[in-house]
Amino acid sequence: MTTTEQQQTKRTFRSFFPILDWLPKYKGEWLRVDIIAALTLWALLVPEAMAYAGIAGMPPETGLYAAPLALIAYAIFGTSRQLDVGPSSAVAALSFSVVVGLGVAIGSAEFVVLTIALALMVGVYLIIGGFLKLGVLADFLSRPVLDGFVVGVAISIAVGQLDKLLGYEAQGTYDFVPEFFQLVRDFSMVHWPTLIVGLVSLALLFIMHKFTPKLPSALIVLFLAIGASTLFNFESLGIHVVGEIPAGLPDFGIPEGLGLQELLAVAPGAIGVALVAFAESVAIARSFATKYGYEVDANQELIAIGVSNLGSGFSGAFVVDGSMSRTAAADGAGAKSQMVSLIAAVAILITAVALTGLFYNLPEATLGANVIHAVWHNINFKKITPYRVFTRLDYVTAVVAMIGVLALG
Repeated sequence: MTTTEQQQTKRTFRSFFPILDWLPKYKGEWLRVDIIAALTLWALLVPEAMAYAGIAGMPPETGLYAAPLALIAYAIFGTSRQLDVGPSSAVAALSFSVVVGLGVAIGSAEFVVLTIALALMVGVYLIIGGFLKLGVLADFLSRPVLDGFVVGVAISIAVGQLDKLLGYEAQGTYDFVPEFFQLVRDFSMVHWPTLIVGLVSLALLFIMHKFTPKLPSALIVLFLAIGASTLFNFESLGIHVVGEIPAGLPDFGIPEGLGLQELLAVAPGAIGVALVAFAESVAIARSFATKYGYEVDANQELIAIGVSNLGSGFSGAFVVDGSMSRTAAADGAGAKSQMVSLIAAVAILITAVALTGLFYNLPEATLGANVIHAVWHNINFKKITPYRVFTRLDYVTAVVAMIGVLALG
Protein backbone atom coordinates (compact mmCIF):
# COMPACT_ATOMS: atom_id res chain seq x y z
CA MET A 1 0.00 0.00 0.00
CA THR A 2 1.40 3.38 -1.01
CA THR A 3 1.77 6.29 1.39
CA THR A 4 -1.11 8.12 -0.33
CA GLU A 5 -3.35 5.06 0.00
CA GLN A 6 -2.39 4.72 3.66
CA GLN A 7 -3.24 8.37 4.30
CA GLN A 8 -6.57 7.98 2.50
CA THR A 9 -7.37 4.89 4.58
CA LYS A 10 -6.43 6.75 7.74
CA ARG A 11 -8.63 9.71 6.81
CA THR A 12 -11.55 7.41 6.00
CA PHE A 13 -11.13 5.51 9.27
CA ARG A 14 -10.94 8.72 11.29
CA SER A 15 -14.02 10.11 9.53
CA PHE A 16 -16.08 7.24 10.95
CA PHE A 17 -14.75 7.86 14.47
CA PRO A 18 -14.78 11.63 15.12
CA ILE A 19 -13.61 10.99 18.69
CA LEU A 20 -10.16 10.32 17.19
CA ASP A 21 -10.15 13.92 16.01
CA TRP A 22 -11.57 15.82 18.99
CA LEU A 23 -10.15 13.79 21.90
CA PRO A 24 -6.42 14.35 21.12
CA LYS A 25 -7.17 18.08 20.81
CA TYR A 26 -8.99 18.22 24.13
CA LYS A 27 -7.73 21.02 26.41
CA GLY A 28 -7.25 20.40 30.11
CA GLU A 29 -8.79 23.74 31.05
CA TRP A 30 -12.09 22.59 29.52
CA LEU A 31 -12.50 19.76 32.02
CA ARG A 32 -13.93 21.84 34.87
CA VAL A 33 -16.70 23.40 32.78
CA ASP A 34 -17.40 20.10 31.02
CA ILE A 35 -17.86 18.40 34.39
CA ILE A 36 -20.27 21.16 35.46
CA ALA A 37 -22.16 20.85 32.16
CA ALA A 38 -22.26 17.05 32.53
CA LEU A 39 -23.67 17.33 36.04
CA THR A 40 -26.29 19.79 34.78
CA LEU A 41 -27.16 17.37 31.98
CA TRP A 42 -27.26 14.47 34.45
CA ALA A 43 -29.55 16.35 36.84
CA LEU A 44 -32.03 17.07 34.04
CA LEU A 45 -31.76 13.73 32.28
CA VAL A 46 -32.43 11.38 35.21
CA PRO A 47 -35.98 12.53 36.06
CA GLU A 48 -36.78 13.55 32.47
CA ALA A 49 -35.79 10.16 31.11
CA MET A 50 -38.13 8.42 33.54
CA ALA A 51 -41.00 10.63 32.40
CA TYR A 52 -40.25 9.90 28.73
CA ALA A 53 -40.20 6.17 29.49
CA GLY A 54 -43.79 6.58 30.66
CA ILE A 55 -44.69 8.29 27.37
CA ALA A 56 -43.18 5.33 25.50
CA GLY A 57 -45.23 2.94 27.64
CA MET A 58 -42.10 1.46 29.19
CA PRO A 59 -41.10 0.90 32.85
CA PRO A 60 -39.61 4.11 34.35
CA GLU A 61 -36.13 2.67 34.91
CA THR A 62 -35.72 2.07 31.17
CA GLY A 63 -35.44 5.83 30.75
CA LEU A 64 -32.18 5.64 32.69
CA TYR A 65 -31.07 2.57 30.75
CA ALA A 66 -31.58 4.35 27.42
CA ALA A 67 -29.03 7.07 28.12
CA PRO A 68 -25.51 5.73 28.93
CA LEU A 69 -24.70 3.70 25.81
CA ALA A 70 -26.47 6.28 23.62
CA LEU A 71 -24.35 9.09 25.07
CA ILE A 72 -21.13 7.09 24.70
CA ALA A 73 -21.99 6.06 21.15
CA TYR A 74 -22.68 9.64 20.09
CA ALA A 75 -19.47 10.89 21.72
CA ILE A 76 -17.56 8.36 19.62
CA PHE A 77 -19.41 8.70 16.30
CA GLY A 78 -21.10 12.13 16.37
CA THR A 79 -19.82 15.33 14.75
CA SER A 80 -21.64 17.86 16.94
CA ARG A 81 -19.73 19.18 19.96
CA GLN A 82 -22.88 20.07 21.86
CA LEU A 83 -25.66 17.62 20.92
CA ASP A 84 -27.06 15.50 23.74
CA VAL A 85 -28.55 12.21 22.56
CA GLY A 86 -30.98 10.30 24.75
CA PRO A 87 -34.68 9.91 25.52
CA SER A 88 -36.97 12.64 24.20
CA SER A 89 -40.71 13.19 24.32
CA ALA A 90 -41.18 13.27 20.53
CA VAL A 91 -39.65 9.90 19.65
CA ALA A 92 -41.00 8.35 22.87
CA ALA A 93 -44.53 9.26 21.75
CA LEU A 94 -43.81 7.92 18.24
CA SER A 95 -42.43 4.70 19.71
CA PHE A 96 -45.61 4.25 21.73
CA SER A 97 -47.86 4.88 18.73
CA VAL A 98 -45.99 2.36 16.54
CA VAL A 99 -45.98 -0.43 19.13
CA VAL A 100 -49.51 0.07 20.42
CA GLY A 101 -50.64 0.04 16.78
CA LEU A 102 -49.55 -3.59 16.60
CA GLY A 103 -52.35 -4.51 18.99
CA VAL A 104 -50.30 -5.55 22.03
CA ALA A 105 -51.21 -4.74 25.61
CA ILE A 106 -49.46 -1.68 27.04
CA GLY A 107 -46.94 -2.69 29.70
CA SER A 108 -46.92 -6.35 28.70
CA ALA A 109 -43.71 -8.32 28.13
CA GLU A 110 -44.50 -8.35 24.40
CA PHE A 111 -44.91 -4.57 24.39
CA VAL A 112 -41.47 -4.14 26.00
CA VAL A 113 -39.83 -6.56 23.53
CA LEU A 114 -41.38 -4.82 20.51
CA THR A 115 -40.31 -1.41 21.83
CA ILE A 116 -36.73 -2.66 22.12
CA ALA A 117 -37.00 -4.15 18.62
CA LEU A 118 -38.15 -0.76 17.32
CA ALA A 119 -35.07 0.97 18.77
CA LEU A 120 -32.84 -1.64 17.13
CA MET A 121 -34.57 -1.32 13.74
CA VAL A 122 -34.39 2.48 13.87
CA GLY A 123 -30.66 2.13 14.57
CA VAL A 124 -30.18 -0.25 11.63
CA TYR A 125 -32.09 2.03 9.22
CA LEU A 126 -30.10 5.10 10.26
CA ILE A 127 -26.74 3.34 9.94
CA ILE A 128 -27.67 2.03 6.49
CA GLY A 129 -28.77 5.55 5.56
CA GLY A 130 -25.38 6.88 6.65
CA PHE A 131 -23.46 4.41 4.50
CA LEU A 132 -25.76 5.15 1.55
CA LYS A 133 -25.00 8.86 2.08
CA LEU A 134 -28.64 9.77 2.62
CA GLY A 135 -27.54 12.65 4.84
CA VAL A 136 -28.25 14.79 1.79
CA LEU A 137 -31.86 14.72 3.01
CA ALA A 138 -30.76 17.14 5.71
CA ASP A 139 -29.88 19.68 3.03
CA PHE A 140 -33.60 20.11 2.38
CA LEU A 141 -33.66 21.72 5.83
CA SER A 142 -32.72 25.20 4.62
CA ARG A 143 -31.58 27.85 7.07
CA PRO A 144 -35.05 29.46 7.31
CA VAL A 145 -36.63 26.03 7.84
CA LEU A 146 -34.06 25.20 10.51
CA ASP A 147 -34.53 28.48 12.38
CA GLY A 148 -38.32 28.21 12.27
CA PHE A 149 -38.15 24.57 13.36
CA VAL A 150 -35.92 25.34 16.35
CA VAL A 151 -38.14 28.21 17.53
CA GLY A 152 -41.22 26.01 17.19
CA VAL A 153 -39.65 23.12 19.07
CA ALA A 154 -38.48 25.43 21.86
CA ILE A 155 -41.98 26.94 22.28
CA SER A 156 -43.52 23.46 22.25
CA ILE A 157 -41.09 22.20 24.90
CA ALA A 158 -41.66 25.24 27.13
CA VAL A 159 -45.47 24.92 26.98
CA GLY A 160 -45.12 21.19 27.59
CA GLN A 161 -43.51 21.97 30.95
CA LEU A 162 -46.22 24.36 32.15
CA ASP A 163 -48.23 21.57 33.75
CA LYS A 164 -45.31 20.95 36.13
CA LEU A 165 -45.34 24.63 37.18
CA LEU A 166 -49.12 24.91 37.43
CA GLY A 167 -49.65 21.65 39.27
CA TYR A 168 -52.27 20.18 36.94
CA GLU A 169 -52.16 18.39 33.58
CA ALA A 170 -53.87 18.86 30.24
CA GLN A 171 -55.57 15.47 30.09
CA GLY A 172 -55.30 13.18 27.10
CA THR A 173 -52.96 15.16 24.83
CA TYR A 174 -49.29 15.84 24.16
CA ASP A 175 -49.90 18.19 21.21
CA PHE A 176 -49.10 21.89 21.57
CA VAL A 177 -52.38 23.51 20.52
CA PRO A 178 -54.87 21.37 22.50
CA GLU A 179 -52.52 21.22 25.48
CA PHE A 180 -52.13 25.01 25.58
CA PHE A 181 -55.87 25.67 25.37
CA GLN A 182 -56.67 23.01 27.96
CA LEU A 183 -54.15 24.55 30.34
CA VAL A 184 -55.75 27.98 29.83
CA ARG A 185 -59.28 26.60 30.18
CA ASP A 186 -58.48 24.76 33.40
CA PHE A 187 -56.37 27.52 34.99
CA SER A 188 -58.71 27.58 38.00
CA MET A 189 -57.21 24.18 38.90
CA VAL A 190 -53.78 25.73 39.51
CA HIS A 191 -52.02 24.47 42.64
CA TRP A 192 -50.59 27.65 44.12
CA PRO A 193 -47.78 26.15 46.27
CA THR A 194 -46.53 24.30 43.17
CA LEU A 195 -46.72 27.47 41.08
CA ILE A 196 -44.76 29.42 43.71
CA VAL A 197 -42.01 26.78 43.75
CA GLY A 198 -41.87 26.80 39.95
CA LEU A 199 -41.80 30.60 39.63
CA VAL A 200 -39.16 30.99 42.36
CA SER A 201 -37.03 28.34 40.65
CA LEU A 202 -37.46 30.05 37.27
CA ALA A 203 -36.67 33.49 38.73
CA LEU A 204 -33.50 32.18 40.41
CA LEU A 205 -32.37 30.62 37.14
CA PHE A 206 -32.78 33.87 35.20
CA ILE A 207 -31.23 35.99 37.97
CA MET A 208 -28.20 33.70 38.31
CA HIS A 209 -27.80 33.53 34.54
CA LYS A 210 -27.71 37.33 34.37
CA PHE A 211 -25.59 38.17 37.40
CA THR A 212 -23.50 35.02 38.00
CA PRO A 213 -23.24 33.44 34.53
CA LYS A 214 -20.13 31.41 35.40
CA LEU A 215 -21.92 29.46 38.14
CA PRO A 216 -23.86 26.26 37.26
CA SER A 217 -27.25 27.83 37.94
CA ALA A 218 -29.35 24.83 36.88
CA LEU A 219 -27.45 22.50 39.19
CA ILE A 220 -27.49 24.95 42.12
CA VAL A 221 -31.22 25.63 41.84
CA LEU A 222 -31.93 21.92 41.51
CA PHE A 223 -30.19 21.02 44.76
CA LEU A 224 -31.57 24.07 46.58
CA ALA A 225 -35.03 22.84 45.63
CA ILE A 226 -34.26 19.31 46.82
CA GLY A 227 -33.01 20.74 50.12
CA ALA A 228 -36.08 22.94 50.58
CA SER A 229 -38.39 20.10 49.62
CA THR A 230 -36.76 17.80 52.17
CA LEU A 231 -36.74 20.43 54.91
CA PHE A 232 -40.35 21.60 54.48
CA ASN A 233 -41.81 18.31 53.24
CA PHE A 234 -43.19 19.68 49.96
CA GLU A 235 -44.89 16.36 49.24
CA SER A 236 -47.17 16.83 52.25
CA LEU A 237 -48.22 20.21 50.79
CA GLY A 238 -49.42 18.53 47.62
CA ILE A 239 -46.39 19.58 45.58
CA HIS A 240 -45.48 16.79 43.19
CA VAL A 241 -41.98 15.38 43.59
CA VAL A 242 -40.12 12.97 41.33
CA GLY A 243 -40.47 10.13 43.85
CA GLU A 244 -38.84 6.73 43.95
CA ILE A 245 -36.57 5.70 41.06
CA PRO A 246 -35.81 1.94 40.85
CA ALA A 247 -32.08 1.16 41.22
CA GLY A 248 -29.88 -1.25 39.25
CA LEU A 249 -28.22 -1.81 35.88
CA PRO A 250 -29.98 -3.15 32.78
CA ASP A 251 -29.45 -6.62 31.35
CA PHE A 252 -27.33 -5.68 28.35
CA GLY A 253 -27.88 -7.63 25.12
CA ILE A 254 -30.78 -9.03 23.09
CA PRO A 255 -33.76 -9.72 25.39
CA GLU A 256 -35.44 -13.09 25.49
CA GLY A 257 -38.29 -13.32 23.00
CA LEU A 258 -36.82 -10.87 20.47
CA GLY A 259 -36.31 -12.48 17.07
CA LEU A 260 -36.72 -11.86 13.37
CA GLN A 261 -40.52 -11.88 13.64
CA GLU A 262 -40.51 -9.00 16.14
CA LEU A 263 -38.03 -7.00 14.06
CA LEU A 264 -40.16 -7.44 10.92
CA ALA A 265 -43.29 -6.43 12.84
CA VAL A 266 -41.88 -3.01 13.72
CA ALA A 267 -39.89 -2.53 10.49
CA PRO A 268 -42.52 -0.41 8.62
CA GLY A 269 -43.10 1.95 11.56
CA ALA A 270 -39.38 2.21 12.23
CA ILE A 271 -38.88 4.02 8.91
CA GLY A 272 -40.98 7.00 10.00
CA VAL A 273 -39.48 7.06 13.49
CA ALA A 274 -35.97 6.98 12.01
CA LEU A 275 -36.75 9.95 9.75
CA VAL A 276 -38.09 12.01 12.64
CA ALA A 277 -35.17 11.07 14.93
CA PHE A 278 -32.66 12.09 12.25
CA ALA A 279 -34.45 15.29 11.24
CA GLU A 280 -34.82 16.49 14.83
CA SER A 281 -31.24 15.58 15.77
CA VAL A 282 -29.55 17.12 12.73
CA ALA A 283 -31.64 20.31 13.04
CA ILE A 284 -30.46 20.79 16.62
CA ALA A 285 -26.87 19.83 15.77
CA ARG A 286 -26.72 22.28 12.86
CA SER A 287 -28.24 25.04 14.96
CA PHE A 288 -25.43 24.82 17.53
CA ALA A 289 -22.79 24.26 14.84
CA THR A 290 -23.85 27.53 13.23
CA LYS A 291 -23.70 29.26 16.62
CA TYR A 292 -20.08 28.16 17.14
CA GLY A 293 -18.88 28.27 13.53
CA TYR A 294 -18.22 24.67 12.54
CA GLU A 295 -19.84 22.01 10.33
CA VAL A 296 -21.65 18.78 11.11
CA ASP A 297 -21.49 15.82 8.72
CA ALA A 298 -25.07 14.71 8.04
CA ASN A 299 -24.04 11.24 6.81
CA GLN A 300 -21.97 10.67 9.93
CA GLU A 301 -24.85 11.96 12.05
CA LEU A 302 -27.05 9.22 10.58
CA ILE A 303 -24.49 6.65 11.71
CA ALA A 304 -24.04 8.28 15.13
CA ILE A 305 -27.78 8.45 15.91
CA GLY A 306 -28.13 4.93 14.55
CA VAL A 307 -25.43 3.47 16.81
CA SER A 308 -26.95 5.40 19.73
CA ASN A 309 -30.26 3.64 19.10
CA LEU A 310 -28.51 0.27 18.93
CA GLY A 311 -26.97 1.11 22.30
CA SER A 312 -30.36 1.99 23.76
CA GLY A 313 -31.90 -1.19 22.34
CA PHE A 314 -29.10 -3.38 23.71
CA SER A 315 -29.77 -1.71 27.10
CA GLY A 316 -33.41 -2.84 27.02
CA ALA A 317 -34.79 0.63 26.33
CA PHE A 318 -36.51 2.65 23.59
CA VAL A 319 -35.76 4.99 20.68
CA VAL A 320 -33.49 7.98 21.35
CA ASP A 321 -32.53 11.12 19.45
CA GLY A 322 -31.11 14.60 19.99
CA SER A 323 -32.67 16.66 22.79
CA MET A 324 -33.08 20.41 22.32
CA SER A 325 -33.72 21.16 26.01
CA ARG A 326 -30.80 19.17 27.42
CA THR A 327 -28.43 20.32 24.67
CA ALA A 328 -29.36 23.92 25.46
CA ALA A 329 -28.93 23.31 29.20
CA ALA A 330 -25.47 21.77 28.79
CA ASP A 331 -24.45 24.55 26.41
CA GLY A 332 -25.70 27.16 28.86
CA ALA A 333 -23.57 25.52 31.55
CA GLY A 334 -20.49 25.97 29.35
CA ALA A 335 -20.10 22.61 27.57
CA LYS A 336 -16.99 22.57 25.36
CA SER A 337 -17.04 19.11 23.80
CA GLN A 338 -18.57 15.64 23.76
CA MET A 339 -16.55 14.89 26.89
CA VAL A 340 -19.77 16.10 28.54
CA SER A 341 -21.61 13.06 27.16
CA LEU A 342 -18.93 10.64 28.37
CA ILE A 343 -18.93 12.11 31.89
CA ALA A 344 -22.74 12.21 31.99
CA ALA A 345 -22.90 8.55 30.90
CA VAL A 346 -20.69 7.51 33.81
CA ALA A 347 -22.74 9.65 36.22
CA ILE A 348 -25.98 8.05 35.03
CA LEU A 349 -24.59 4.53 35.44
CA ILE A 350 -23.51 5.41 38.99
CA THR A 351 -26.94 6.94 39.61
CA ALA A 352 -28.73 3.83 38.34
CA VAL A 353 -26.79 1.72 40.82
CA ALA A 354 -26.53 3.88 43.93
CA LEU A 355 -27.96 7.41 43.73
CA THR A 356 -31.56 7.16 42.61
CA GLY A 357 -32.79 8.10 46.09
CA LEU A 358 -31.11 11.50 45.75
CA PHE A 359 -33.88 12.70 43.43
CA TYR A 360 -36.86 11.51 45.48
CA ASN A 361 -37.69 14.99 46.87
CA LEU A 362 -36.95 16.94 43.68
CA PRO A 363 -40.04 19.09 42.95
CA GLU A 364 -41.33 18.52 39.43
CA ALA A 365 -41.97 22.27 39.24
CA THR A 366 -38.23 22.93 39.55
CA LEU A 367 -37.51 20.35 36.89
CA GLY A 368 -39.98 22.08 34.59
CA ALA A 369 -38.43 25.47 35.36
CA ASN A 370 -34.98 24.13 34.43
CA VAL A 371 -36.25 22.88 31.08
CA ILE A 372 -38.08 26.15 30.31
CA HIS A 373 -34.99 28.18 31.15
CA ALA A 374 -32.82 25.91 29.03
CA VAL A 375 -34.90 26.44 25.87
CA TRP A 376 -35.90 30.07 26.54
CA HIS A 377 -33.00 31.53 24.57
CA ASN A 378 -34.00 29.47 21.53
CA ILE A 379 -37.41 31.20 21.47
CA ASN A 380 -35.81 33.98 19.48
CA PHE A 381 -38.06 35.53 16.83
CA LYS A 382 -35.15 37.73 15.76
CA LYS A 383 -33.86 34.65 13.95
CA ILE A 384 -36.95 34.70 11.74
CA THR A 385 -37.85 38.37 11.19
CA PRO A 386 -34.62 39.33 9.32
CA TYR A 387 -35.63 37.02 6.45
CA ARG A 388 -38.30 39.57 5.50
CA VAL A 389 -35.49 41.90 4.43
CA PHE A 390 -34.01 39.35 2.00
CA THR A 391 -36.86 37.38 0.42
CA ARG A 392 -40.46 37.01 1.44
CA LEU A 393 -40.30 33.31 0.52
CA ASP A 394 -37.58 32.63 3.14
CA TYR A 395 -39.60 34.46 5.78
CA VAL A 396 -42.79 32.56 4.92
CA THR A 397 -40.84 29.27 4.93
CA ALA A 398 -39.47 29.96 8.41
CA VAL A 399 -42.90 30.91 9.77
CA VAL A 400 -44.52 27.83 8.19
CA ALA A 401 -41.84 25.60 9.73
CA MET A 402 -42.43 27.14 13.16
CA ILE A 403 -46.23 26.93 12.92
CA GLY A 404 -45.97 23.42 11.48
CA VAL A 405 -44.14 22.18 14.57
CA LEU A 406 -46.68 23.82 16.86
CA ALA A 407 -49.74 22.67 14.88
CA LEU A 408 -48.66 19.20 13.75
CA GLY A 409 -45.90 18.19 16.17
